[in-house]
Amino acid sequence: MTNFKTLTAAVAGIAFASSQVAMAASLNAKAWNATWHLNVAESKFGSPETSEKSETRKYHVAGNHVTMRSNVVTGDGRSMHWGYGASTDAHWYLTSGNPAFDHVALTAPTDREMKAETRKNKEQTGHATLTVSADGKQLRMERSNGKANDLLVFDREK
Repeated sequence: MTNFKTLTAAVAGIAFASSQVAMAASLNAKAWNATWHLNVAESKFGSPETSEKSETRKYHVAGNHVTMRSNVVTGDGRSMHWGYGASTDAHWYLTSGNPAFDHVALTAPTDREMKAETRKNKEQTGHATLTVSADGKQLRMERSNGKANDLLVFDREK
């Protein structure tokens, strides 16, 4: 009987969690699908290790799938090209090109907000909240790697 109760509780928990993921918002493709350029003057970096001289991000959203490609020049002048293809279902997806992490998990609390968790070798390395402004002209990213908190402000390419 105990095993049946445990199984029932586990199934109920999975069903509840699945319904919560299903109830998450879909991202507004019109708001997200763009090329975004880092506005260094409006951005704030918590440490020299996380600073950037420039970054261009390109997002493509289709349904709950997000493709992101980034070209970065770090504060110390190194170039980095990285990206991912992931769904906003809180599952882990591979990233490529960024030495700070190898997987990302995305959720979409609203159609203009996306949350990202990152990990490397199964250890959490950071999290971020990205929000597209109501007028669609700005993308703000608040990120933390556990040591530094950054605010990156991106302007939509015209």
